[in-house]
Amino acid sequence: MEIFLQSIPFSGTIALLPSPLESGGTPDWFAFGRVLDRVAGAGFHAALPACRAERATLKRKERLAFASCAAAQLPPSAQVYYCLDPEGGEQAIDEAIEAKALGVGGFIVDPCPAGRRGVFLFVKRLTEETALPVCPVKTPGRENISFYAEFAALPGVAAVACPSCDPAEGALLERAFSEYGRSVSGAPGILSANDALWLLGAAPGAGFLSYLPTVFPPETARAARVKSGARADVSSPLFRAAEYFSSSDAAANVKWALHRLGLCMPTVRLPLWEPDASTCAALSALVC
Repeated sequence: MEIFLQSIPFSGTIALLPSPLESGGTPDWFAFGRVLDRVAGAGFHAALPACRAERATLKRKERLAFASCAAAQLPPSAQVYYCLDPEGGEQAIDEAIEAKALGVGGFIVDPCPAGRRGVFLFVKRLTEETALPVCPVKTPGRENISFYAEFAALPGVAAVACPSCDPAEGALLERAFSEYGRSVSGAPGILSANDALWLLGAAPGAGFLSYLPTVFPPETARAARVKSGARADVSSPLFRAAEYFSSSDAAANVKWALHRLGLCMPTVRLPLWEPDASTCAALSALVC
């Protein structure tokens, strides 16, 4: 096993982790342990449990328990990050402080439709209360580049995640960071959160956030070693899986894929739904 050391927060390959549930809907800790073993075996830099659409379906104590389990089981060389919703306000800050005590090494902050100023103030407070690195997730669009460049003023912001399918957007944000400047620790980095752009070698930044490392560990590890150009052929399972793992139904699709691999049940909680028959067939063909 090759271990990749993550010297810079939110750099390298970060595996998004689903939250396995038993058929009755309770957390399946044995299955989650198998998923963690799968990620650890590939030597990835970091992991993010209880995230994206699935985060809202979990109770606070469940989210913290998944993070605690990941921090305890993954090797010391791998960071465990924690996802937060800025609309949670003071409760989200308290949750972050509790997550830090459980071994979390940083926070990824979801976009907030309530207002840009509120997100900025939340991230500022989060960095002050936890003293851990923070990575806000950018809302796609070139028109908000100047707003996200302002995060360079916060020393605790180590990166901004860019899920956009526009290859120029990340480059524009990177340039805005360098122009904004930061005298002490340098400008924030870019964390790519778009599978297709990363596989094409068109995503800027030194970090990659995806479900691909969890479902296809060796294939993603090999792709991550490619320094320039396309990381995978368009006919590879990684490209075909990107369609299913980047949608709003990604968590349910990932669980089904892992179910076909014998790792967990495909159980999800509302408002998520298990994939339809055609999607199940396509996912089965990819992993089996």
